[in-house]
Amino acid sequence: MPSSLLPRTRQLLSVCTLLLAACAPQAPKPENVVQPNQRNTGYESAQFHAVQTSHGVFDAGPERLALALRSPESPGSYPLIIHLPGLGETIDSASGLLEHWAQAGYVVLSVQSTQDGPSVLGGAQAREGGLRGIAIAAHAPERLHQRLDNLDRLLRNLRQPDAQSGLPREALGRIDFNRMLLAGLDIGAQAAQAAGGEHGSGSGWVRPASFRSLRGLILLSPHADTGGEPFATRYRDMNLPVLAVTSPEDVDGFDFVTLPEIRKQVFRNMPAGQKFLLELSSASHAVIGGGSGRGAGFMDIPGNRDNTRERRASGPPPDAGGPGGRESGGAPSGGMSKGGGGMPPGGRNMGGAPANSPSGTPSQPDSQDDQTLSLYATSLAFIDLALREDDIAQQWLRRDAKRWLGISGKLYAR
Repeated sequence: MPSSLLPRTRQLLSVCTLLLAACAPQAPKPENVVQPNQRNTGYESAQFHAVQTSHGVFDAGPERLALALRSPESPGSYPLIIHLPGLGETIDSASGLLEHWAQAGYVVLSVQSTQDGPSVLGGAQAREGGLRGIAIAAHAPERLHQRLDNLDRLLRNLRQPDAQSGLPREALGRIDFNRMLLAGLDIGAQAAQAAGGEHGSGSGWVRPASFRSLRGLILLSPHADTGGEPFATRYRDMNLPVLAVTSPEDVDGFDFVTLPEIRKQVFRNMPAGQKFLLELSSASHAVIGGGSGRGAGFMDIPGNRDNTRERRASGPPPDAGGPGGRESGGAPSGGMSKGGGGMPPGGRNMGGAPANSPSGTPSQPDSQDDQTLSLYATSLAFIDLALREDDIAQQWLRRDAKRWLGISGKLYAR
């Protein structure tokens, strides 16, 4: 072959090689799969602050309120997140989660009545195995109203220059009371729901002026029972932005709600508009509440069990769905088991990646650390959306969370 043709021949061979490569079948891109090394913190706020923590006590009249205040050290004005712990919890039971929120530029105030804290676990009724009776009494309308009245007294006091709470004035001076969010676990979620417009057990209570600056609710293990007003109308006036968090393992240690499916009724029956349900794949009730478990001594009560699988296997009590006696109000399940499942009616599915990584190695949705990570990221994005109207947080919740959560959970939006 003449030497002058060699360059052209090489060019033709190169072109053919490129064409053949382009025509070859391409492996599908795993667009919805999060690589193990990409499972990082997920959503991150635009702010990060060093946090100072202080404790105090407020005399609400009929009872005393234990207080823990976490606030950014930097001078400024910061929105307020009020955290209401669950029954038997201390004000520091969810310290990791509360610290995470405060670092993002929020003042976080945890409030627990001494009647609802660890002292409920020290009486004869608790020692004799009467935990369910304790929970029923704690969720009764009169206790709910008292809890809300106590919170109103506290908020009115904290707005005063001479607030009598034992908390440092400097930290209190950083609170923006015009931007507030309520976050609560079980009895705390019940109070948040009533403050946010739920009917039923909260009926007869009129929301005072101190609650009118609420911008959103975080319901950790939402409260729902089959007594009182029907689900279809009970939540119709809950117009604030809401993030509800639950899981198929969300069984409380008091045996008050042993069928977690009922907790999703709150999300299903609220009016649409900035409503989110984070259904974690396997988080325990303790992890959903902030990750540190029940109050001191909870596991030491004779006969108490905190293993949700064991309790469900042994069968629920006759009125397992809460007072009223029906399992879940007759609603369709729409639930998910580990690694899959349906979508609650009325919601848009924002989550669910394939169960295996591209390497074929199964992911580990049972890791409670992984479930905690999902709670931290999703709750912080919701807070930024509700209190700062952050467009990036909105985008993350409605688009990016789907891929990031993977099989750790599903995020539904209405």
